[in-house]
Amino acid sequence: VARHFGVKSACVINKYDINYENSVKIEDWCRREGIPVIGKIPFEPEITESIVNGIPAVEYSENCATKETKKIWKTIEEYFK
Repeated sequence: VARHFGVKSACVINKYDINYENSVKIEDWCRREGIPVIGKIPFEPEITESIVNGIPAVEYSENCATKETKKIWKTIEEYFK
């Protein structure tokens, strides 16, 4: 759809570390389609806790997933300027 309308796109793989085989397949597909993978967010149980408590994950705790999310946000801001 993005290609059809000429919209710039990118991919972020969520919970990439739960199934590495599928993550590699996603990365391979993106490479073939010319879609950059701009980040990979690891699984983090504290994300579920933040949702249950109604607190945004990046405000709930500092962990690998929230650090990567912040990094991806900066990448998105630059990529889609």
